[in-house]
Amino acid sequence: MSTLRDTTFSKQSSTRKPESPKEKRSPEERLMAGAESGNINEVREALESVDVNRKVSGWTALSKAAEDGRISVVQFLLDHGANPDITMDVGWGIMPGGGTALNWAAANGHIEIVKLLHQRGAKLDVYAPFSTWFKIGGTPITMAAGNGRKDTVKYLLEIGADNGSREGIPGWDAFLWACEKGQDEVVRYFVLNQHFDVEKRNISKMVPLHFAAKGGKCTTMDFLVQQGAQLMSKDKNEWTALHFAANEGELRAVIWLRQKGAGIQAVDKSGRTAADIAKKKDHERIVKYLRSGSADLPAELADDKGVCAVM
Repeated sequence: MSTLRDTTFSKQSSTRKPESPKEKRSPEERLMAGAESGNINEVREALESVDVNRKVSGWTALSKAAEDGRISVVQFLLDHGANPDITMDVGWGIMPGGGTALNWAAANGHIEIVKLLHQRGAKLDVYAPFSTWFKIGGTPITMAAGNGRKDTVKYLLEIGADNGSREGIPGWDAFLWACEKGQDEVVRYFVLNQHFDVEKRNISKMVPLHFAAKGGKCTTMDFLVQQGAQLMSKDKNEWTALHFAANEGELRAVIWLRQKGAGIQAVDKSGRTAADIAKKKDHERIVKYLRSGSADLPAELADDKGVCAVM
């Protein structure tokens, strides 16, 4: 009997259990999974055979943890030699990518991680190329502003971010991006607290209203106009806000501007009106509206709650 039991036990103990999905993953995959989920034990195990700065699909574990707000993992990785200034090799100009851990922590408003990375000497102004589809990129402060992370924007300004601004005003590009993205809380912070001039022009002579019109952001345009923005300000090509809105197919913004008094006869350097610009881009509804000669809301949009109301 005892022999049978021993034999049975021996067979059971020699039977190999199927590998779990976790066991099948490579150390690199476990490192990234732990960084994303905040599992320090998994990260610790993976680092026994993987360099802490190893990139997986273009990302370092530090940047992935920073993006996902895993501050304990960020702290652990920094303590184990992670370099905060390594840039990501992802995006290919289409998807969001590039930048460092600080860029992605700032973009997602993980301010405590931003502070930690700053304390560890991370560079403040690494530029992440803008993606074509998702329209996200820039320096950390620009990425934070575009996503409406006001507290992060404020902190980055306070510690000296964007001191090398080509406009000579730290945060100016971030402000313009917030205008285009319609991040009104951030826009208000720059205008009311940082006293940004709503009629200041960038190197292309574009004013903040142009960016808001380009993005179709009516509430942002309304605020800027209340603060003194001029409806008919022109850029270097003599485009007005109406030209920008028409070019982007932003019908709601076109209606808002028209009803606020923007002139439809204004022409650019090539003699083109906003309607001409819209025609070139095949934005036929805008062409029809502008060439109707009336600022009244088109009948087909009368019940469209998404159309910007004149405030």
